[in-house]
Amino acid sequence: MGKKIGNLAKALGINPSKIRYWDKRGLIRFDRTESNYRSFNFQTALDTCDVMFYRDLSIPISTIQSLETNTNQEIAEILKNRKMELYKEIEFIERTVNKIDNRLIALSTFDHLKNKGLSEVSWKVPSFTSIDFNDSDLIQRYIDDPNQSLIIRYSKDYTTIHHGLITNAYEVDQTDTFDESMYIQGLYWEDTENGQSNFDEFIEYCENRGLVTGDFVAQYLTTSGKPQKIDYYIGRLKVLRSET
Repeated sequence: MGKKIGNLAKALGINPSKIRYWDKRGLIRFDRTESNYRSFNFQTALDTCDVMFYRDLSIPISTIQSLETNTNQEIAEILKNRKMELYKEIEFIERTVNKIDNRLIALSTFDHLKNKGLSEVSWKVPSFTSIDFNDSDLIQRYIDDPNQSLIIRYSKDYTTIHHGLITNAYEVDQTDTFDESMYIQGLYWEDTENGQSNFDEFIEYCENRGLVTGDFVAQYLTTSGKPQKIDYYIGRLKVLRSET
């Protein structure tokens, strides 16, 4: 029996102990020899494949045992329910993969900005909405992709700070309109524990070149550092004009 079960297990790519266990649970049919030894046949292979199918669906052994007494309609209902569960699992996996991709892009952007330093870019502020922690849908979108969160420092004195989340234009009633403009872009960091940041580097860069500045927009990238955590962003300081 051991050798024959081993051959069957090898052909099906499973552990022989599984076939022995399923046999003990009465899920597999074997032929009997004159000496009452089990011997697998075509039906044995069919039963084993059937059990493998249901186990691949994570259906419990106890449920598989009861299938013999179920009608076709009842079996179909079990399969339909499992199918819907799998769709939800696939959706979760796809969201998780997207999160991984977004983090990888953020880390790549971090390295690029760290190596490049400050530079002039043409950019348009995307549509965004204020982060409302009472809005469960908005918070879920923030959790799914925190890299869509923004910090805006308004140019009046740069002390007024607004937190937003990038969203579709049709979802927000945004009074401000943003055209594509020139920005000074670079890696921006904040240490929220002691209130330090490298914001002054952006201001000094512009002052040294005689540039009049506007709003500052930072898009979240990543957080790192021990024991003090530092938040990193794509920092963009708007250039209004050159001083005359």
